[in-house]
Amino acid sequence: MNYRPPMRTEPPAWPLYSLFFLLLGGSYLPISLVSGMNAYFLVLALVVWGTRNNPFPKSLWVLLICFSGIIALGLAFGYDNELYPYLKDAWYFINPVGVILVGYSFGALTPRLSQALRLLVIAGLILASLHLAKFAINPNLLSLPATEVRALAGNGNFVVGLTCAFLIASIGRWREMLAIRPIFGWIVLLLCGASITLAYSRTLVLVVLVFWTALRGLMLGSRFVKLGAAVIVGLALLGALAASLPPASEAGKKTFTGKMLRSAQELTIADYRDQQSINDNFRGFETARAYKDYVDGGVLRWLGGRGFGHFVDLGVYLFLGDGPMRYIPVLHNGMLYVLVKTGALGLILYLVSFGWLFRRGAVAARSVDPDERFAGLIVQGAVAVSLLTSWLIAGPFNKTALVSVLLLLGFCLSIVERKEWKR
Repeated sequence: MNYRPPMRTEPPAWPLYSLFFLLLGGSYLPISLVSGMNAYFLVLALVVWGTRNNPFPKSLWVLLICFSGIIALGLAFGYDNELYPYLKDAWYFINPVGVILVGYSFGALTPRLSQALRLLVIAGLILASLHLAKFAINPNLLSLPATEVRALAGNGNFVVGLTCAFLIASIGRWREMLAIRPIFGWIVLLLCGASITLAYSRTLVLVVLVFWTALRGLMLGSRFVKLGAAVIVGLALLGALAASLPPASEAGKKTFTGKMLRSAQELTIADYRDQQSINDNFRGFETARAYKDYVDGGVLRWLGGRGFGHFVDLGVYLFLGDGPMRYIPVLHNGMLYVLVKTGALGLILYLVSFGWLFRRGAVAARSVDPDERFAGLIVQGAVAVSLLTSWLIAGPFNKTALVSVLLLLGFCLSIVERKEWKR
């Protein structure tokens, strides 16, 4: 009689370790290497997952159809633009979908949410420790202005922000939700909190608040409406406070408090003419110039955009990155980036894709199954962070900044779908 080894029932561990590697590598490795790793893991996971005869999930169909439409618009309307920026824009739009698919494939192969979140916490601990080590090596950093500290020590990491949000939102349930011991959780929370504080990053603080809000279930039903009203009131008060203060000095603009108070002014859309105002409020200026570029395109360009490879004219030469530039291929404002490149149709598809994912998360968050409910809340948080950062730092189009958020989005989306299949 031929011997047959028993069939393996435990899910494989390599997807979790691969997820951990991408969480760490996405923060420090070159973008080309990270993209190569994403492509490798995606192909490997899809091959393994595809051999199991699983149905293709509806949520991914919606995501792929919407982004395929966006990419088709960019390719079609930019066919006569310069080749390198044309292909580079195409990569910017393909990359976030690929990262979500990698996360989804990992989750489909190894649907162990608490284990994945434990690895996220460990990754957050490592990255926070590396950031804080720079201050331990050079304590003089603590006496420098916030802008200089960010330039020398780094501006924080989204993995650290996500770790902090998860730890705060699940205090008292760390063993159950994150598979970690309380003493370890408090140590990680302390280090991540210190790292975020010394990063002087307004975006990172917002990411923690938004994700915490989602994990506490405040983006569900009537709570979401109340939350929106509270946010509007808070923004109005912040704007009024900033407007009532005297103009900040050059030294004040370099402090974290000064940057927080000037946040609304920096994002105010205006076509400034003097160099100082442009430098102080570049994101608002850049958005204004991009919108003007879009409006000047005519009806056809309003619908389909100016295509991949198009450069936005700032109207003046500015020192950006390697030298003076007047024509820029990408924008800080991801919403305007989509609008300029792919028009109103592309922006609608972009919002529909993430809106659909947010709705999937909201439905799952009302489930009686604890894993499905928690995964649904995470999906909502990841979508909210993606859309918020789209306005601030280009969101999913910001190279590797949101890799951790998109991986987590895909991973938890697979758990939501898996639970539904079982029912």
